Amino acid sequence: MTADDPSADVEFLTRIASIESKIRKISDLVPISSWGFSADVQEKLRQRKHRIVNQQLTAKEKKMLPNSRKQQVARTVGGVCRHVTEVIDLLGASAKGVQPKKASFPVKEDNPKGNSNNDNKKENIEKLENSRQLDQSLDVLEQREMAIRKLQEKLKVMKANRQSKKKASVDSSVAQKFEQERKLKRRVSKMKMKQRRSEEKRQKENGNAENKTEVKKAKEEIVSFSKFDFLVKAEGKKKRLSTSEKKQKFTGKDYKSLLNKVEKREEKLEKLREKEPKLAIEMEDDIRWNRAVKKAQGVKDNAEMLKKGLKRKEKMKEKRKEQWADREKKVEREKAKRQEKRMENLQKRIDLKKKNKLKVMRKKGRIL
Repeated sequence: MTADDPSADVEFLTRIASIESKIRKISDLVPISSWGFSADVQEKLRQRKHRIVNQQLTAKEKKMLPNSRKQQVARTVGGVCRHVTEVIDLLGASAKGVQPKKASFPVKEDNPKGNSNNDNKKENIEKLENSRQLDQSLDVLEQREMAIRKLQEKLKVMKANRQSKKKASVDSSVAQKFEQERKLKRRVSKMKMKQRRSEEKRQKENGNAENKTEVKKAKEEIVSFSKFDFLVKAEGKKKRLSTSEKKQKFTGKDYKSLLNKVEKREEKLEKLREKEPKLAIEMEDDIRWNRAVKKAQGVKDNAEMLKKGLKRKEKMKEKRKEQWADREKKVEREKAKRQEKRMENLQKRIDLKKKNKLKVMRKKGRIL
């Protein structure tokens, strides 16, 4: 068996692989806590576990879930290393100088040309492997820290540039000019507002004056034909009535008060007839004419008609009272019915429960 024999190399490699697998199995029997990893390694494992769990959980779950539940999540996702070999593999992928290097065997110089080609190939392979190792050597956390530092430096530079630009651009004279312009604009806007308000007040006053003149003209334009007066009503506020006018007013649906007014007027007329019959006759004529004119406006001064109206109103009141009383009685009856039905249902339920209990007791032989 020579050194160049490929079968010997394969056998040698298989033996190494079998030994390695045995060593790995034996090392897996030792717990990770008692293996003797350094504090840096343990911290890296802890950070890796936290990172994996944070990727799986939402912001709300991070706050709400307890540590024991997070630990379960880490185990199910694969954030916790259970064997020593897993930790070694992780560290081998991330740390420097942990990956096994290829051994350089001495080669016989029989063919110088072939050997030179082989040397070139080996050198290229070694360069590629070195570059890969360098890329893998930087841990993910270290890369993140580096990126954060770079960002912070960039932010500092940008802030410094911004502040310098502001200082250069903002001059005290320019600021004063801006302030003066702003004050002038505000003053102009205030002046315009005052002018508008004064114009609106004038317009309102002119409008009120015009309305008053129109009302006066309408009052003056009263046309009278014989005893009938046709009055054009002006649009505006309602006029307040005096006490004498209120006494003479016979409108509305308060038949009692209207009847009292009519009776009082009749008493006055009777007294006048006894003392001054002429005046009484004139007053009666005025009343008739006024009645004829104001009938269209809904004047009610006929005593008989008012009595009939009063009776009708009282009947309606009584009827409504009766209807309301019937309604209340109906509501009470319905309430009583519902209560009775409820009580019956409750009693049925109680009886059913009792029957079921008796059945169960009979089945068990407690009751014959």
